[in-house]
Amino acid sequence: MAKNPKGVAVIASGRTQTAEEYFEFTRDLLNHGFSVAIMDWQGQGGSYRFNNDNTRHHSNGFDNDVRDFELFLQKIKSVKALANLPKILFAHSMGGNITLHHMAEYQPQWQCAMMIAPMIDIKIPALLKPLVGTIIRTANKLGRLASYAPGFKAWSPITHKLAAPFISSDPVRRDIQRYWFENHPELQCGGVTYGWLQQALKSIKTLKHSAPLQATKSPILFATAARDAVVVNNATIKLADKISSAKAVSIEKSQHCILMERDDIRDVLMAYMDAFIEKHLHLAQKA
Repeated sequence: MAKNPKGVAVIASGRTQTAEEYFEFTRDLLNHGFSVAIMDWQGQGGSYRFNNDNTRHHSNGFDNDVRDFELFLQKIKSVKALANLPKILFAHSMGGNITLHHMAEYQPQWQCAMMIAPMIDIKIPALLKPLVGTIIRTANKLGRLASYAPGFKAWSPITHKLAAPFISSDPVRRDIQRYWFENHPELQCGGVTYGWLQQALKSIKTLKHSAPLQATKSPILFATAARDAVVVNNATIKLADKISSAKAVSIEKSQHCILMERDDIRDVLMAYMDAFIEKHLHLAQKA
């Protein structure tokens, strides 16, 4: 909680991420005069785990996450000190997908929203992409939706080391999650299941053609990572073009987790954020 806050920053994290990992960004926001609220999605961090299993990241539908996010926002509004403050959204990757669905369904009044490398589409190897639907349907028929999707396994220091270069080019920040996972194994989140992949692709397909989302009035800044190996930047740009209140910017040299990048890259994102937020807070004060 900031002293005399000028707004509430609501953070929607990406897949596998925990609230603890956002300590540096939370400090940044507090120093800028914002109170901060963050939650852990189902299946990761300190939240509910399917079958008490944190080795596999499963999903029974992103709709559940959308409803959880609405409950979370209602909890924030129930805090007297926060209820009437401007609300600003910061959503990363999978968190961006979920909160964009929330915008379409609930039409919240965000002062403004930052979508950081949002999961509008997933990068899938070209040879595998035509087969994904068939693979998922086969897994469903065999009752294996809760099994690992191809190429995924439990989290370990080895899987982290293999993935880290595609997350960030900063050797310190990209190991923050490893620190938390090794010292607090209950926070670990493993690879995705067929079920998670099924629900993610379903959510992506719906999101791309969501008329209610395209009609939203909330100002949105989409920030893509130029070297993103996780999500498809062109899909993000195409969606931004469909929303009259949105614009997109590219953060050069950045891998997927822009907030975990080197200072010279991260600072570019922070500068965009500062200008975007101050503009819309100023407009609110004038209204």
